[in-house]
Amino acid sequence: MMDTTMNHLIFCFSVFLVVYAQLVNGQSVGVVIENESPITGLTGADIKLVCTPDQAGANLTWSFKGGDAIVNNDKYDVTNTATKSTLIIKNAQLSDNGEYSCNSARSSARVTVNLSLDANITIEDVKGGFHLAKDTTMQCVTDNPNTSLTWSKNGEDLAKGKNDLNGDGVDDLEVNDQNQIVLLSADPVLAGDYTCTVDLGSTTKSVSKTIAGDLIVYAQKSIKVSEGEDGSMECRATSVPAATITWFVNGTKVTSGEKYEVKTKDAPAEPDMVIGTLTVMDVSLDDGRPVNYTCSATNGVYTEEEVVILRIRDRLAALWPFIGIVSEVIILIIIILIHEACTKGEDIGEVEDDEEDHLLQKNRSITRDGERETRMRGTNN
Repeated sequence: MMDTTMNHLIFCFSVFLVVYAQLVNGQSVGVVIENESPITGLTGADIKLVCTPDQAGANLTWSFKGGDAIVNNDKYDVTNTATKSTLIIKNAQLSDNGEYSCNSARSSARVTVNLSLDANITIEDVKGGFHLAKDTTMQCVTDNPNTSLTWSKNGEDLAKGKNDLNGDGVDDLEVNDQNQIVLLSADPVLAGDYTCTVDLGSTTKSVSKTIAGDLIVYAQKSIKVSEGEDGSMECRATSVPAATITWFVNGTKVTSGEKYEVKTKDAPAEPDMVIGTLTVMDVSLDDGRPVNYTCSATNGVYTEEEVVILRIRDRLAALWPFIGIVSEVIILIIIILIHEACTKGEDIGEVEDDEEDHLLQKNRSITRDGERETRMRGTNN
């Protein structure tokens, strides 16, 4: 009985040692590739694959289509750490499509790369310069002939042939076999964003252009505001499609904050008009010298600008006329007082001169009387 128990314990211990050795050597390590399969995209980009083991420190390798382990070279970059292994496929091409495996000693995980050939795609102006007018024509062009092209307007697909956009029974545009869109009228319903999408197989690529009508922008040339008040200026833009208004101060775009408040609203009586308002908070003299406040409006095709001058009135501006009048009165009073003082001095001098003349005449009279008496006495003797 004792021998049986001992043998059983020895067997269990042996099994434990074997399992432990396998775990230490990574023979039962599981791996997971973090990327979702399949990996899609366009050729020419780098593809990054990441594999993680369920046991740190495991020895991981990568392989392509069941081949030999991938090593670092001009095509691949393999980086291993204790917690993950990373494979970067440089400048991936169609030849790199296929299955990639992340391998441990007894486990592996797989991911498929399915890239599409990249294509350049543009919308060219054939006629009309993307202006909302009859016969305006634009064409979608790609350098990848093995693709299909589709058109949409404001997110709604356009069918090949003629399209009635507003349901009035009149065709508004045509999508022809040359991947062109031709406007059949100048109806405002035709204004908007047109998108050409190319199907590259595993992915798509798109480009957009805007068809727009004339853009009319109006703003006050200047506004007056007193120092310390808030100064608001308004800009109106009329266009189909609706314009976007942006404000600039000395060439720098401004948004709502501590110094400025920017608002945009639709004009209630004008469905094609947008009103933009810029408010300068707590205006100081520095806000008006010299500062250019510019309203810039765009409808995707045209851009128009208007410059507004902010004229700042000093806080004491209302007092200056009163101060001027008081100053004039004071100056006039001073002149009058000076004049009176000078005139009084002249009068005093004249009185003194009159008294001197009177005394002189009196003395002369006395002298003449004395001489007369002297002559008379001489005669009598």
